[in-house]
Amino acid sequence: MNQTHTLRALLAASSLALAAAAALAQSPVDRGAIAAQFKADRQACLSGHTMQASRSACLYDARLARESALRGELGGEDPVALERNRVQRCDAVSDDSEDECIRALNGEGEVTGSVEGGAIVRELVVEEPIPGATLNTQQPLQ
Repeated sequence: MNQTHTLRALLAASSLALAAAAALAQSPVDRGAIAAQFKADRQACLSGHTMQASRSACLYDARLARESALRGELGGEDPVALERNRVQRCDAVSDDSEDECIRALNGEGEVTGSVEGGAIVRELVVEEPIPGATLNTQQPLQ
């Protein structure tokens, strides 16, 4: 008999940060593009055309995205940076689930939801034996 262990890692990303990352993918520290993206993000926050819970949270995220972009932390597909990001995201889960979290972020399991919908949900189901339990391999009597 096996116990089913389900790991759900809810990884929601701000649409502002993703938009900034996409806009900056060509040039990691293009100050003009960063300023233009921040201006557009700020205007979206002020007009209420975002999925953020509040205007202040939206403006805060826009500022963080701008600061990260200025440090060269947004944009590009650097494999080392992507792996570091995956590991950092999984640091928040318990130690016994961290490996499963990294596996889920590497594409194992099922992915549902969308950034536009407010969240990407990754689910990885891992069967683990119950300690001390034995597997009954005998066929039922007929």
